Amino acid sequence: MDHAVRQAQRATGRPPITVATRPGTGSGLLADILRIYGALAAASPTEIVFTAAQPGALREGTADVAVICDSDKGDDLEIAQLASERPMALLPTGHPVAERGAVTLAELRAHPDYLPQCPTEPLDVVMDRVALGRLVVVVGESAADRLGRSVTAVPVADLPPTDLVFAWSPHARHPDLARFLHTARAIAARQPGQGQAS
Repeated sequence: MDHAVRQAQRATGRPPITVATRPGTGSGLLADILRIYGALAAASPTEIVFTAAQPGALREGTADVAVICDSDKGDDLEIAQLASERPMALLPTGHPVAERGAVTLAELRAHPDYLPQCPTEPLDVVMDRVALGRLVVVVGESAADRLGRSVTAVPVADLPPTDLVFAWSPHARHPDLARFLHTARAIAARQPGQGQAS
């Protein structure tokens, strides 16, 4: 978003909508949502909190809304679906499995550097560890936008897609949160390969 637009929004005195998200998710759909919402007349300013504990940021009140996996939401949060992502195994370029069209979870588990959960490190560190042959891990396909020449993403054939959602507390009080979420749903619904966001 243009710097002058952000300054004008802050000058309105409206509190910002604070969005919690994992490091490495600043491109793609979230960037589109922030850009388009920010261009609306009388939009509240937005702030980003990068954290691996997005649901905790909502429960503590340090964020108004968070981008999380549907499986992480718990029963105390409201959600709106954003997108579904195919699971992709990150492998060093040149690895024998990296040249294939798909890999199975059993094949990944047999690899000595496989971790079933993505480390809470920034995505750049994860990519470096993969490139150096020290890590094999499964991430969402949006991470493929950040791959360098040293890392290859291969679809995991026997894992279901992951649903990414916006989550928020039912007690959230930000006056412009409903408008922000409505905008996010409309943008997510127009993404290629996505169904209607609910």
